[in-house]
Amino acid sequence: MEIPKLYLSFFILIIFVTTDLSHAEIVVAIINDFDSTVQFHCKSKDIDLGNQRLQPGGSWSFHFQRNFFGRSLFYCSFDLPNGKRWFDIYKEPRDNLIGLWFQKYLWRIKPRGPCKHSNDDGWSGILLDNSTDLSHADTRNNIPVANGPPLLSTNDVFNPFGKITVEIINDIGGTVSLPFHCKSKNDDFGDRSLQPGGSWSFSFKRQFFGRTLFFCSFAFPNGIYYFDIFRDHRDTAGDDWCQNCVWKIRPTGPCRFNGGTKQFDICFPWNKNKSLY
Repeated sequence: MEIPKLYLSFFILIIFVTTDLSHAEIVVAIINDFDSTVQFHCKSKDIDLGNQRLQPGGSWSFHFQRNFFGRSLFYCSFDLPNGKRWFDIYKEPRDNLIGLWFQKYLWRIKPRGPCKHSNDDGWSGILLDNSTDLSHADTRNNIPVANGPPLLSTNDVFNPFGKITVEIINDIGGTVSLPFHCKSKNDDFGDRSLQPGGSWSFSFKRQFFGRTLFFCSFAFPNGIYYFDIFRDHRDTAGDDWCQNCVWKIRPTGPCRFNGGTKQFDICFPWNKNKSLY
C-alpha cells in the first residue's frame, strides 16, 4: 500500500521535532533571594550534583539533556532558616509543555517558595514542598559535604548496575586553591574551586554499553591540565576497578585510592590533549 506523501512528510517532521527536543541541552539556574547563605543539594535518579552553597544574590547552574521519553526530573533539598524544604527544580511535563518549552530555566529561591522566570520578564511562584516525604531522596547517599572527609569505602564485588561515586581532593600542596571544571558529553557540573585539602564529589549510573566518560580541566598556576576523571573501561575492569573512585589531584597527575593497599598509589599522567568533547 502506498503511503500518501503528506502523511509521510508529517511523520518525518514529528520524528525530527521529537528527536531535536529530546537532545536539547537544558540549563537550570538557581538564584539565592534570601538575605543569608543557603545550602542545598540537587540530584536526579542517576546524577548527584553534590552539596552546594550560595551567598545572598549568588547563582549556580547545571546542564543536562532531556530524557528521550520526557521523564526528566531533578530535585533539590534546601536548608533554610525555617527548616529543610524540597522542590522539583526541573520536572516534566511541567517544564516542557507545548508552548511552554524553554532551554533555560531561572529560579529565584524565596522564603515563600521558588519563583520561575517567564518570557514576559515576570516571576511566577511555586511553593516549596513542606512535607517530610523523602521519596525522592536517596537515604543511602554517602556523598560528603564539599570540603568534608573523603569517601574511602570500597566494595568486595563491583556492581555494574550500581551507582558510581567520584570524589576529587585537592592535594597540590601549599595554600593554593584548585579551580576545576568537570563534565561529560551530556552533563556539565560547572566551574568549581577546592581549598587545600578540600573535596567534592558527584554520583551517576553507567551507560548500558559501558562508554561512560567524565573529564575535568584543572587550572594550576602554570597552566591548565586535563584528565578523564572516570573512564569506563579503565575504572570498572581488572583488579583496579572502583565503585567509589577517590582521586587526589597532585601536580604530577591524579592518583586514585587503592582498596588493596589503602594508599593513593594508582597514578596516571595528565592527558596529552584536551578531551574531544
